[in-house]
Amino acid sequence: MDGDRFPSGRLRSPLGVREGGAAYLRIHQRLAMAALRLLAERGFQEMSMDEVAQAAGASKRTVYRHYANKVDLGVAAIGELAGMFTYEQEPTDAQERLANFMRSSDERDGLFAPVLATAVVNRTTVPELLEALRVNVLRPREELLRRFIEEGQRAGQIRREIPPEAVAALGTGMYMDQFSGMHSWFGSESANADRLAAVWAMIRAD
Repeated sequence: MDGDRFPSGRLRSPLGVREGGAAYLRIHQRLAMAALRLLAERGFQEMSMDEVAQAAGASKRTVYRHYANKVDLGVAAIGELAGMFTYEQEPTDAQERLANFMRSSDERDGLFAPVLATAVVNRTTVPELLEALRVNVLRPREELLRRFIEEGQRAGQIRREIPPEAVAALGTGMYMDQFSGMHSWFGSESANADRLAAVWAMIRAD
C-alpha cells in the first residue's frame, strides 16, 4: 500500500481539513457533528451530503466548500469522537480512577458503537473510516488504559497479568453489546455502576 494513499487511491491525509477563520472553523465543526449523528443513525452508505447540510442548517454548497466528498466528511465526523475518553491520575485509588474513566455522561457514548459498526461494514470499500476510528478513538483509549493499568499495577491494586489491550477490547465489546440490545451498560447511574463492577472484578489485585 502506498503510504500516502488508501487502496482506493484516495489520499490518506489531509482529509476534510481546510484553513479559515473562526467562523469558518465553527461551521466546519458543525457540519462534522451533524455528519457524525447521521453516520450513527443511517450508516455511511445511506448518509448523504444533502442530509448533512439540512441537519447543520447549511447549504449543500457550503458542505462542499468544507468537505470535497462524503469520505472526507465521514472522516471528519469520526474525528469528532476524539477526546470522548479522558483519564486523570488523581485520585490515587485505582478503582476510583477507573470509575472516573468509565463514567458515562457524553452524547457520543451512544454514537460510538453504530459508527464503529458502519466503519467495519465499509472497511474494504472505505478503509478511511476504520483508520480514522483507530487513530482518533481506539488507539488513544488503549493508551489511556495502559497508563491506568500500569499505575495500578505499580501500586499493587491491579493484577500483574492484565493486558491493557484486553481491557480496551472489553470496553469496546460493552458498547457493541448495548448497541445490539443485549445488555445496558451506559446511560444511567445503575448501568455505569454495573459496568464498573464487572470490569473491576476482572482486573483488581486479590
